[in-house]
Amino acid sequence: LNRAVITLPLDAVYAPDMVLRVTGSRAPALIGARFVLSGELLDSDGEVRRIVGYRPEGAA
Repeated sequence: LNRAVITLPLDAVYAPDMVLRVTGSRAPALIGARFVLSGELLDSDGEVRRIVGYRPEGAA
């Protein structure tokens, strides 16, 4: 999986190109994976923000 939708609280620090390490996921294999935030905001609904993230080149 090289692309994922990442859900963050609205008050979380966020910037394009920020690298995040997954600490919780519906797909256990993604826990510990790193994703770079694209800056592509899908929506902000309620208390969360959904952002597209991509795995860095060469990431397993």
